[in-house]
Amino acid sequence: MREQGRRSSGTGTFTRRGPKRDLRAGSVLLASILALLLLAGLGHPAVGQSDAQDDAQEPRAVVTGRVMEAGTGTALPNANVIVGGTRQGTFSLEDGTFTLTHLPVGPRAIIVTYIGYETAERVVELTADEVHELTFHLVQIPAGELPALEIRARRPVIDVTKTSTSHSFSAQELEALVTEAPTIDHVVSQQPGVIVDRGKIHIRGGRDDENLFVLDGVKVKDLLSGESMGSEVASRAAQEVNIRTGGFGARYSQAMSGVIETRLKEGTSRWHGAFSYETDTGVGDRNLHHLYFEVSGPNLLARTLLGLAGFDRPEVTFYTSLSTDLDNGYLPGIRDMGGDLKLRPSIQDQVFGSAFDYGDFFYPNSTNRWRGVFKTAWKVNRNNKLAVSWTKTLSFQQDWGSADIGDINRNVSNYPWSWANHFDHHYTISRDVNILSMQWNRTFGINTVANLRLWRYYSGRHRDVNGQRWDEYDASRDTDPEVVDTPYFRDAGDASMWRDHHSIVWGAASDWEGQVGRHKFSWGFSSEYQIVQYLSLNALSVTSDDPLGSEFDLFRVTPNVGNIYFQDHINYEGLAAQMGVVYDYWFPGEQMQKALDAGNQPHMTDELRRKFYDETHDLNGHRFKGHLSPRIGVSFPISDRAHLFFDYGHYSQRPPYYYVYAKSSSRSSEEFPRIGNPTLNPQISVQYEIGTGYQFSEETAAKATLFWKDQYDYPTSIRINLRERETTRSNFFIYWNADYARSRGVELSLIRKRKNFISGSVSYTYSVGKGKSSDPNKTKLVQELGGDSRETQLGEEFLWWNRPHKLTARASLRIKEREDPPGWFGLNWPGDLEANVFFKLRSGRAYTPVDILGTEVGERYSRSGPIDMSTDLSIRKGFRVCGRRVELSFNVFNLFDQQTVLEFDPVTGEGYKVGEGSLWRATDNPDNYYLGDQELVDLYNAETNQQLGPEAAASLRRSILASFYRNANPANLGAPRAFRMGISYEW
Repeated sequence: MREQGRRSSGTGTFTRRGPKRDLRAGSVLLASILALLLLAGLGHPAVGQSDAQDDAQEPRAVVTGRVMEAGTGTALPNANVIVGGTRQGTFSLEDGTFTLTHLPVGPRAIIVTYIGYETAERVVELTADEVHELTFHLVQIPAGELPALEIRARRPVIDVTKTSTSHSFSAQELEALVTEAPTIDHVVSQQPGVIVDRGKIHIRGGRDDENLFVLDGVKVKDLLSGESMGSEVASRAAQEVNIRTGGFGARYSQAMSGVIETRLKEGTSRWHGAFSYETDTGVGDRNLHHLYFEVSGPNLLARTLLGLAGFDRPEVTFYTSLSTDLDNGYLPGIRDMGGDLKLRPSIQDQVFGSAFDYGDFFYPNSTNRWRGVFKTAWKVNRNNKLAVSWTKTLSFQQDWGSADIGDINRNVSNYPWSWANHFDHHYTISRDVNILSMQWNRTFGINTVANLRLWRYYSGRHRDVNGQRWDEYDASRDTDPEVVDTPYFRDAGDASMWRDHHSIVWGAASDWEGQVGRHKFSWGFSSEYQIVQYLSLNALSVTSDDPLGSEFDLFRVTPNVGNIYFQDHINYEGLAAQMGVVYDYWFPGEQMQKALDAGNQPHMTDELRRKFYDETHDLNGHRFKGHLSPRIGVSFPISDRAHLFFDYGHYSQRPPYYYVYAKSSSRSSEEFPRIGNPTLNPQISVQYEIGTGYQFSEETAAKATLFWKDQYDYPTSIRINLRERETTRSNFFIYWNADYARSRGVELSLIRKRKNFISGSVSYTYSVGKGKSSDPNKTKLVQELGGDSRETQLGEEFLWWNRPHKLTARASLRIKEREDPPGWFGLNWPGDLEANVFFKLRSGRAYTPVDILGTEVGERYSRSGPIDMSTDLSIRKGFRVCGRRVELSFNVFNLFDQQTVLEFDPVTGEGYKVGEGSLWRATDNPDNYYLGDQELVDLYNAETNQQLGPEAAASLRRSILASFYRNANPANLGAPRAFRMGISYEW
């Protein structure tokens, strides 16, 4: 990635406003707790009481004993002692002794296992109020005859020890999901409480930058925008994914809405490989190709090198995968323009110190994503394990994704329909993400575990036109005399912006866990040294005298950040409680201190400088900020199948760096530039969650959760006027901690694990999000649209991503290989068959109602557009070919071809229709294009009370064409039905 970038800063005063406190909140909370207590007991009203009574009245027995090695009589510590048919068990102590208490009377099998020894079992008739003494002599298994140890566990549908909402997926469960793209972010988008709007993930009403994706302990985050990406790793490369949408422990910082933790697969001692390919060739027209390849097994090279170093038969494994997603999408793009037109990105890489350019092979389509993973693990001994992983993600695509952090208006479709005749002169986006990490796990006895992580994280994003430098752009415009100007469409010149930014993070972290009695303590720290560079400029403002133009931003900063946390998880007679606290610190960097002290920027005022020093602390001449966040969660089991939980926590995160450092080291002659503020404080969220879970059977359970969140200190742009200074402007927009938001909601879920070949789930979410504004750039946008940016909004408005209702349903039929198929309906069902259906229905995109003249007639974003609904289907069938398993798949997305309206008329709340809503004017009706000149002008004059002459007919016809072309935008509708076929092979 090119090493080009820069940054900036700001000033002003403002009185912070927060959400109004309501005295009724306490009564609402109490009523909610009582309601959920009742709900937790529905269908089982006396279970908790009868169980407690039975426990008190039922006689109990005690078993003590010792575990020794047969022949030598040596004590065997840490042997596993369990009671057959129950969940009760313990470990033997250093002298081999053990004690089991509160055992039910009657015949019970006491089973003892120890690695390297044969299992021993004794059946004992337990009687009340009697201590039974047993001695076990375990026989050692000769070397070379140890059988393979296979451990299987089934995750309970309801974990009564959980104190907040989370969703977990194993590798097998991830493969069964029907997702349009095989990445983690698409898995997250299907969960309750998650809304995707404009390509951004919003969890429980939060902003898109409040989520945190963690990959093998490394935070995957764009420091400039605050956005955390889940598209960096293929879902098939994950061993496990945990999605926390409610409260999360003190270990997780710098997130306010959700944490998505992904653990990569590791290699095994045996060779294994898999290959899959999916395409729409022959059944679609998107030229889609999804390829995935993985191999794992013993790392022969590392094993050999470690053997030469003196290690005896080292156990080293590796896992590697490569995946690629190539797609032209359903919208017209550069590949639809004919000829040899194609993407021309300019991203470069370094290979052994030499520059490397990615060729045409890497970007044959409009959207091209490549992902690579390599992970090797060395089990040094029973107490130590070392793992090293490397992941790389590359993407080359047209700029049709979510808005960039430097864009002013982000609530817009990013599809450049006005460039449809000129796509080869619009932007190409190139992204490069590399993560190199090392983890060392060590156990100390049976009660303490430690983890040490070191990593380097690189993230770069580049936007340009045809790989050109900004001074190579074509500056011609439709207004040039020699250009044939088509109404609405862009016919000449290049898009104007050139942007490049990257960040490099060097990090270290350590986590410790220890058990003391009923307390499970965890503590640790994390520290990062960050390098952030940003360059943005308007190529059309570049001149020979001004090589960066009049609208540019350039900065390079080196913040230091980290956290320290402590947490205690208590289990006491069934009650589970989790209490923790995390302290986050942030050194903004010496660049900020120097810029403030120098005062060479007009917005670096004395007042801003005082504010910075008043709100920071000193450490050897370096200024830093800190924030302490307490968190507590409690789970109260009503029975072994039902529980009530409550979670309360404070969460904070640093503001996106763009709002802090923008124009900190550059000046711009643009009107009302946006200035970063070095005194910005972290954003804060206070969250409550109360919920219940009830397991009807081993496979079926229901969950209900109420949540409410208050978010404070959001950055927002405010207008400031400084005293006029020589050669500088006096009007600015500076980012300030002055915004807030709140969200409330309820989530209901019914889950059925696989039984009789069938599994599934249904979930419903209702939530409402309101705040001061949805966008930090709101006042700047008002100014650019000609409004008065000095007007201050006093009330709250709905957030633009607010979609109150979301209903999802999932059903799966799975007949495993070598499993007797069912005999339903008298049919011979085939084996090794899987069918999955995913249904989604949610409120349409939020909009502000207006009348036919464009005047707002309701609260902002208070209405929902047409319902968004889709059904996806996947069918897979496995076969054995030459002793290996081959699977064929057939997928249909948007099975019933629902035409979801994404952009619609704010007057009617429906799709645009000529003659209705905002399209009532004569110039909105394409039929009027063919009227005579006088007839067309008369119609327009009668409509607008104007007195235009026949000479105006040509201009009116041009307006008719512009309206017709604008409303023909294919991005107004969602993706149509799409088919895909695939094949996979495992060995």
